[in-house]
Amino acid sequence: MARPLVFFYGTLWTGECTRRARAVMADGLEPVGPASLRGRLYDLGAYPGLLRSPRAADRVRGYLYRLLDTGRSLRWLDWYEDYLRGAPARSVFLRRRAVARRQVDGRTVPCWVYFYNRPVLAAWRIIDGDYSRLPQ
Repeated sequence: MARPLVFFYGTLWTGECTRRARAVMADGLEPVGPASLRGRLYDLGAYPGLLRSPRAADRVRGYLYRLLDTGRSLRWLDWYEDYLRGAPARSVFLRRRAVARRQVDGRTVPCWVYFYNRPVLAAWRIIDGDYSRLPQ
C-alpha cells in the first residue's frame, strides 16, 4: 500500500519555517515533486491560507511530500498547523483530503492538505496561487 501524500503551499514548502520544522520534515517526509490543487490562496502576513474554490481555474501551487511515518508526522503537522482534531471550530487550519495534480506528468493523486479555517476579510488574495513568488 502506498504511503499517503501531503501537499504544502506555504512556509513548509518554501523553507521559511522553523529549524525544528525543517528537521521533522527531513526525518519524516520524502519529497515527491511540484503539484497544484484547486483553491484560493491568501496572504495572511506570516503565512498563507488556502480556501477551497468551486472554480477549476483557481489553482494553488505547492509541493507534494510522502509521509514516511504517517502517525507521527501527521501528529506533528497537526500541532504545527494548529489543527485540533477534536475541536475543528477552534482550529486555525483543518486537515482535509484533496486531489493534487502533479506537475511532472499531470496525474492526479489524493493527498492531505491544511485548509485555512478563519475568515479572510482583510487578507490579500494571491491571484497566481504561488506563495513562493511573494517577497519574503
